Amino acid sequence: MDMIQILPNIIAMILSFIATIMLGTLAYKMRGGQLGRIMTLLVIGISLSVTIHAAFELADLFELLAPNTIFTIMGILLSLGSIFFIVAGWNARKTYK
Repeated sequence: MDMIQILPNIIAMILSFIATIMLGTLAYKMRGGQLGRIMTLLVIGISLSVTIHAAFELADLFELLAPNTIFTIMGILLSLGSIFFIVAGWNARKTYK
């Protein structure tokens, strides 16, 4: 394992964590309305699809996961994140026809 593999994953995790925090703060300020709910769903989707996903990829690089476990975890996280994106989009379509 070399820095060429580790560095991009660390950067992805840090940047996606910052984005999640920034959008989460915005969603908190917008709470109570339909737009706030949509933003919250998007934040959860981003967190599952990107931030937590990057953390598991990094754990895999450090061989903290059983072999081939990462593929199952990635599929689950991406699917869950996508469900939150779909629900957010569905709510936005209903709200802003």
